[in-house]
Amino acid sequence: MNRFSGKPACFYMNAGCIQNENKNDERKELWLASLAEEDPVMEKLTLVANVGVDRNADTASQTNLALILGGVVYSLSDAVDIDFGVKGGLNDVAADYSLLAGLTVSILIDRHIEYAKTKIRKTKRELFF
Repeated sequence: MNRFSGKPACFYMNAGCIQNENKNDERKELWLASLAEEDPVMEKLTLVANVGVDRNADTASQTNLALILGGVVYSLSDAVDIDFGVKGGLNDVAADYSLLAGLTVSILIDRHIEYAKTKIRKTKRELFF
């Protein structure tokens, strides 16, 4: 539970594979794994952190990329977030640091489905009455 917002922190685990189709003599089978945390500190402000490892695409290296990321997400509305962060490498093969920024626009499917159901109910009433 966050002591500022009273909301619980969320933890996420992620793992995946990527088929790297390339012409640069890189590895074709890549994988990644990470653990992330999301901690709401105010109504519209959330702190985020992530630590992860990615398989190195360079066939000459047996060392995988290890990274850490920290950032903030500000919710402009229920459907729009902006975020800023810093990603740092934890070993020599990962980039020393990267500055990140993003914009997320969510499609609120539930609202669209409810709107469509309402329109269908209204149309049915108009047809039968």
